Amino acid sequence: MNIHMDPQPPTMEPGRPPWFYRLVFLYLEPVSILAGAVQAYFFQSAYLTLTHASSAPSLVPLSTSIVLTQLANLYLGLAMTEALVLRVTAEYSVWRALIVVLLIADVGHLYSVLPLGFSRAFLQWWNWNAIDWGNVGWVYFLALTRICMLLGIGFDRSRAPGRKNPSQSCQSCVITDPPRSNKTPHVLPSSALVPVRQANREAFLTEPSGAASGGCHKDLPSARYPRPTSHLHPTSPILTRFSDFEMDMDF
Repeated sequence: MNIHMDPQPPTMEPGRPPWFYRLVFLYLEPVSILAGAVQAYFFQSAYLTLTHASSAPSLVPLSTSIVLTQLANLYLGLAMTEALVLRVTAEYSVWRALIVVLLIADVGHLYSVLPLGFSRAFLQWWNWNAIDWGNVGWVYFLALTRICMLLGIGFDRSRAPGRKNPSQSCQSCVITDPPRSNKTPHVLPSSALVPVRQANREAFLTEPSGAASGGCHKDLPSARYPRPTSHLHPTSPILTRFSDFEMDMDF
């Protein structure tokens, strides 16, 4: 039996991310997030003033200080995650998964400054201060870069065939029989088939005779398959006179 597999053409996936995406996501964005962590932890009063000067307290309350410290810790973890995870692999699927998560975070980050007013927060770039550029302008750039990467802009798809599971690598499997031999098959004489009755049961065993045997039954246990000595039909072939014998199937 032969199995012929028709391989399915591999799907094409983007290869290694281009240098621009590596520059942004491995260096520029982690450094910018780290800068935000430093600002939120070491310069809490200035951080609040730049966010919204009219509501910033002159003395940072303890609860606000704890929240800003937690924010700095989250920024630090995010910067390390992006910088380290994307450095250890060039697999597009890993990059895509992380970039999708960060794109969702960008939307949430922009939503957080909506209470400042839509026009003031998102459109009046000439009135932005340093933290506004970090919260809005820089996020615009990062979100646009992520969308371009997810769309595959800048990738060379012709160099990187996608990996497929070997168990799914064939589109169709055709099973064919091997070519038949032109030789006439060896046919045992009917007298070689002998019915045996033992312990209230009878079974038909193939007992090759003469040179045709080849010792095919010499390895079988003699207690279970005794050599037949009787019950041979005197005239007719055994297969054609099957009804002449009583078959007591006592299992």
